[in-house]
Amino acid sequence: MDDLKNIPLFANLSDSVLVRLNQIIQKKNYPERTMIFPQGSPGDALYLILEGEVTIRQTMDQEGKQFKTLGVVEKGDFFGEMSLFKAGEVHSASAFATKESTLLILPKESFQKLLETEKDLAKDFLIAIMERISGRLRRMNHYFVTVYQTGMITGSTEDLSWIGENILEKITFAIDHAEAGLFLLWNPFNEEFEITAQRGHLTEKIAGVSINPEESFLKAMQEARQPVRTTNPEQKLSQSDSPFYTGRSQLGGPLIDDERII
Repeated sequence: MDDLKNIPLFANLSDSVLVRLNQIIQKKNYPERTMIFPQGSPGDALYLILEGEVTIRQTMDQEGKQFKTLGVVEKGDFFGEMSLFKAGEVHSASAFATKESTLLILPKESFQKLLETEKDLAKDFLIAIMERISGRLRRMNHYFVTVYQTGMITGSTEDLSWIGENILEKITFAIDHAEAGLFLLWNPFNEEFEITAQRGHLTEKIAGVSINPEESFLKAMQEARQPVRTTNPEQKLSQSDSPFYTGRSQLGGPLIDDERII
């Protein structure tokens, strides 16, 4: 029952309700990079993160080779909630354990029966769902506005430095808590990435500096071919032993053209 008290969704419930929840809940460990459920599988449970981190991503092509990351769910949060509202619902995206994770799993049928009898739980759950949907709508609005603005910037000039600076301005504004950013382009002559623009708090002025593509963070992005987020201090973007940025985490997104990261 102590595990349930660590989940914000259940923080205000009485001990009697927590006891009933504890009777139907399942606890399961997932190693790092393990699939929790695939896209298109039956939605039959609510998942709550006791420890770890889960990435939600959606397949963008029929071959299953291109993905879009929809969100990262962290300790204390939940996912899979939409499957509880409709019979026969399937997962519209896949879920992967980004880190070694411990999840609490509430089977759909058992949880729905409990909601019918426990009004406080039903109220708190519906409020949490409304907050989740509201947050998603705000993020989608930011996403579409940012995509439109960056498209206008890209088509307005051939000055790569100006393009980089203005794209960074729009993206760092759209991402909550973003402190700094770099815009890199591939230099085919040197076979290195060149920093064409920078923004925010960085350890030094580094526009024009080249970075080896084997640098750990860039290599991770090239292998994933999709946005990559890291909190690992050994995977920070750096040159030799001097990191460009010393914040808590980094997020990078590749631009792909004709199967090449540019």
